[in-house]
This record gives sequence, structure tokens and C-alpha cells, in this order.
Amino acid sequence: LNPLPSDFDGSIPPPAGSPNYVMNFSANALNIWKFHADFGTPANSGLTGPTTLAVSGFTEPCNTGGICVPQPGTAQLVDSLGDRLMYRLAYRRFTDGHEAIVVTHSVGTPTGIRWYEVQNLSGTPLVAQQSTYAPDSTYRWMGSAAMDQSGNIAVGYSISSSSIVPSIAITGRLASDPLNSLEQELVIFNGAGSETGSDRWGDYTSMIIDPVDD
Repeated sequence: LNPLPSDFDGSIPPPAGSPNYVMNFSANALNIWKFHADFGTPANSGLTGPTTLAVSGFTEPCNTGGICVPQPGTAQLVDSLGDRLMYRLAYRRFTDGHEAIVVTHSVGTPTGIRWYEVQNLSGTPLVAQQSTYAPDSTYRWMGSAAMDQSGNIAVGYSISSSSIVPSIAITGRLASDPLNSLEQELVIFNGAGSETGSDRWGDYTSMIIDPVDD
């Protein structure tokens, strides 16, 4: 359900013949497929997998990944989009040859941001690190992660509660930080009001690496 194709970051291309990696989640697991595109002979294109990676246990937001995020001053709840991985599934290859993918989705109620780094994609994939960022009862959802050329990771997401209008926050980690950890949250945009027109706060967000200096 809701497979997400990987998106290339950086200046070092994947190994020759590398597939496009496609991922979703199921009960306490990530599932990875390999998509081979043969532009010379399209009939030879195909999808193999999945490889299933066990992850730390989680529950989908709002029980089924649905609508439960509160806002101040209104009974209108907004959609957690918690039934799928969030854009982007960001792929990067490093100077030493190793590959990594970072991705997020929302978990629990109140919602927190679950994030993963998956490595060894060309061999036997493994979850190199993972954790859930939920330092308090504020709802955090619709996340997006990216990794720079030094291995530092940034994660952005929306926040809301019965007392906080929907706003934008970020956290992240340096490559030298302890594994499975993110640093303190920073609110970078304070919202101007609650969403009252529908339950959709948005479709997707995107954490992007600076194309000038990577």
C-alpha cells in the first residue's frame, strides 16, 4: 500500500545498473522493492521484492492513519496522513561507496515523527538507525528528511495541538551525534491560524539539500 520511490541526492551517482528503490511500511516493518527500468527493451523492466526489515514497534496515528490532529479554536481535526511513508525517500551515495536512504512517517496518538536511515542497499539492506521524535504531547506529522554529503540529517514537519496553531518545526542530527538521536526542535514558522475549510492540512512537504554546496 502507498509505495514511495526513492529520490536521488548528491553528486555521486548510484552504482552502474543500480535499481530504483521503492519502499512502504507494514506492521512494524519496512518493505523494499527494486525497480529495474530497461529503456532499450521496456519489456525487460520489472519490480523485485520486497525485502522486509523489522523496525521498532509502532501504531498508526488515529488508529488507522486518519484524521485526529487537533487545532485551537475549532472542532475541525486535520488528516495525519499516517498510513504511508512521507515524501521524500531520499537516497544518497557517499565518497566511500556506501549508500543510505532516509525517510519518515508519523506514529502514535498524539503523533510523533518516526525516522529511519537504511544502508547496504546493494547487499542485504539494514536499518542503520531509527527513532521516534515525540518529546511532548504536541502532534508532529507530515515529516520530510534529507541527508547531506557529510551524513548530517535534517527533519522537518508540521506541529499542532489544542493550543498551538499548525506551524512548521525542524530537528536534526550531526553525523557525530549518538546513533538513533535527534537534537532539540526549532519552530521555524509560526502559523497564522487553524485550518477550518477541510481536514487537509496539505499533501506532502519536502526537505531539500542546498544544490550549490550539498
